[in-house]
Amino acid sequence: MAALVGCGSVNESIPSDGAAGVYDIDAAASVEELYLDMVRLHSAGLLSASRLESLHQSLDEVDSRHEDGSEEHHAQQRVVLASSLRRALHELRQGENAGVAEAWYEGRAYARKLNRAGVREAEHYAKNTLLIAGMMGVPTGKEDLVLLVALPVGGYVVVKVGGIAIHRAAFLLRKLRSVDDVLEHVKPWGLHARYAANDAELRRVAGNEAADAALRTQAHIGAPREGQRPGRENVWNPSDRNDNCTACVATIIRNSLEGYFKYSADEMERLFGYAGRERQFNVDASLRYIEKATGLKATSKPVTMLGGAPVGHYAIFTRWSDGGYRHVVYGRVTPTGRVVIFDPQTLEHMTYQQMQQRDGAMARPFRLEAAE
Repeated sequence: MAALVGCGSVNESIPSDGAAGVYDIDAAASVEELYLDMVRLHSAGLLSASRLESLHQSLDEVDSRHEDGSEEHHAQQRVVLASSLRRALHELRQGENAGVAEAWYEGRAYARKLNRAGVREAEHYAKNTLLIAGMMGVPTGKEDLVLLVALPVGGYVVVKVGGIAIHRAAFLLRKLRSVDDVLEHVKPWGLHARYAANDAELRRVAGNEAADAALRTQAHIGAPREGQRPGRENVWNPSDRNDNCTACVATIIRNSLEGYFKYSADEMERLFGYAGRERQFNVDASLRYIEKATGLKATSKPVTMLGGAPVGHYAIFTRWSDGGYRHVVYGRVTPTGRVVIFDPQTLEHMTYQQMQQRDGAMARPFRLEAAE
């Protein structure tokens, strides 16, 4: 029997889907919230370090021209941030990351819609990591943030930031461009850098939540390597396996519902069960895994993605061989009608026709919908 990948279970809340406001800039968003969106894009590998640095330089110029805290200062900061965010999203929409970026920002728009309705999302703080000043930022509460970086010589530098909302803290720290900046300037703000020599001391200094996040995502600690293309390291499939395609597709959908990068395929397996070839998954078993991991429901029969298909997430089974399908990839029909195919296992973006040329014409798409 042809096999795909595996299955498991966990009790964790699943966010609902939402499609309104894709690629818009929230008129009510604060300067700090707009900046945090840019940081999240960068942390997800969807915005280059040079583009974030260009934003920092523009904000520095605004700071030099206007009195700190004045209405004009705030207005010009917002103009710069809104313009930069619109440009970044427009370029993503036109580029190879279009499907991933649109799903990511759709989740952000849905989160804002919930907030406007007075509904607060469940918080899983320590899982929501950010890159700030070349350090890994781990929110451990609504007003608590831990910055840490693994040192090449061993151990960690840890800075605790408390009593400041996360979006406000990220905006205040924007002028600190490196770990050296952090070490030099945090003390006047009443913050103190600590050194943790090993994992046990990291737990004592940073706390269990931050330590767990750091140990889960060692590859993300510290600034990206010089000259490395953002997204080149596969954040969706960090273990670089070739038998976990169901978990890879599930993580794309789940992260889009969360509104930011939260889970890799490795994390999906930790939460919902192993997804390797030993599980001998067929199409039905693969769909049940994706449903469990996302809270969405797959259509009972294959559907078309072409010719005005409904907006949404799709799991597309490909590579028909010996009576069964051997692979599954992520598909998306965007609100603009664009059909995007992305293989998160290999970081390949393609059209539907290119997918058929690569994997064979006998593709079977299933749409994932909100459960009744």
